[in-house]
Amino acid sequence: MDFSVQVLNDCESVSSAKRLLYDVYIKEMEWDFREDNPTGFRIEKDKRNESILCDIFDDAAIWFGAYEKDKIIGVTRAVPRNNALGKLDLELYPDSGLSSMRRIFQGNESQNLVEVQRGAVLKDYRSTQPSIIQILLLFVFSYAQEKGLSVICPTVFPVLETLFSRAGMRLVEKNFTYGEGDGEWPTFIFYSPSAELAQVVRKLKNAGEKRKSSFLQERGRQAKRRKFLVV
Repeated sequence: MDFSVQVLNDCESVSSAKRLLYDVYIKEMEWDFREDNPTGFRIEKDKRNESILCDIFDDAAIWFGAYEKDKIIGVTRAVPRNNALGKLDLELYPDSGLSSMRRIFQGNESQNLVEVQRGAVLKDYRSTQPSIIQILLLFVFSYAQEKGLSVICPTVFPVLETLFSRAGMRLVEKNFTYGEGDGEWPTFIFYSPSAELAQVVRKLKNAGEKRKSSFLQERGRQAKRRKFLVV
């Protein structure tokens, strides 16, 4: 199969990405967000009267879509810190005060920091080699490298923990939580300063064996993870 990745620059393509997020995170993974969540998660209807997953960073985010011909099959986005709030999504939660996190948010490169998040791939496309999420991340990290940006990535998914580690990203925190209550799985936080992104991009291009676990398979083994919307 031939896949392509592009920056989503128009309202309809971004809306299609939000529909995909709704289908994967809400319908399939049955994620039930807190009504008082700091990120402002909400479900709305788009111009086609279809459900989309929205939050307060939608307009500031740089959206990326993976396509098979004209069909969007995967999505992720990068939230720049220089948005209207002057903060990343991670910074809206108490654990952003952990010493490991403060070192990043108060560092010299903090204003050029982007948070890569909201990764999702349609069920029928999760067993491709290389994986769609890897193709997306390679594109996003290459974009960040070109713009001179540093990257921070939260995830609870083992397949991404492995991918980020193999790409040479720094694991800066293993116990970040979003305050979802009892049974919440801690989030791993990976970071790469702009000076190291070229190496990360190179390793992603040359990644070896990929774990075949999909989001759905991981959810089956560790069902509690379905509560969280962090990739």
